[in-house]
Amino acid sequence: MNIKTLNVSLLSISIITALFPLNAMATKLTIEQRLELLENELSQNKQELKATQNELGVYKFRLSTLQKSITENKYQSASLAEISATSPVADNIKNENGEQNSSAAAHTINGSQQIAVIESKGDKTTIESVTLKDISKYIKDDIGFSYQGYFRSGWGTGNHGSPQTYAAGSLGRFGNEMSGWFDLTLNQRVYNQDGRTANAVVTYDGNVGQQYNDAWFGDSANENIMQFSDIYL
Repeated sequence: MNIKTLNVSLLSISIITALFPLNAMATKLTIEQRLELLENELSQNKQELKATQNELGVYKFRLSTLQKSITENKYQSASLAEISATSPVADNIKNENGEQNSSAAAHTINGSQQIAVIESKGDKTTIESVTLKDISKYIKDDIGFSYQGYFRSGWGTGNHGSPQTYAAGSLGRFGNEMSGWFDLTLNQRVYNQDGRTANAVVTYDGNVGQQYNDAWFGDSANENIMQFSDIYL
């Protein structure tokens, strides 16, 4: 064997090794094994396609909601811009020249209306649809303020219809009294972190007399009384 024949043999071996790796030649797959691999890859592709279609459907719905909201806002802005501002009309003067009224028609808003909220974090943008009721509840919870109270009053009479005074808090006083009793509690959250909260609570109560409608609270000459019954954190 000369040098030229040896070079050709080495070149042939290199080409065969590049086209057919050693592990492929060593482990030859049967037709059933190849079909099983193809079926697994097809199943994975179907699952990925279904997930992608679901995500696309969600984004389409959110995008349509956002576009509808933008269109309504543009229409409302255009309607307000078309109103003539050259001759504003007073409420007590009839518009004889035919100009449009400067006051826009009231837009009906209800708690079930949806608003698109866009949030961007880096390269990821999400669109969420919330209602005005959700926003109102979030603001109320974020402020952390609430109040409650009651007021009761009646006309005090005796057995024969004559006026009769009942002491505050006495049995049977409700609905048969000569003054009004009130109670008001204010609650403000002052701390909210890591699942722990602290609220400041103040409660007013007292009596409102019916003898003088403009009497001051605290005067000894009238029945008006106001006091702090509870103040605590």
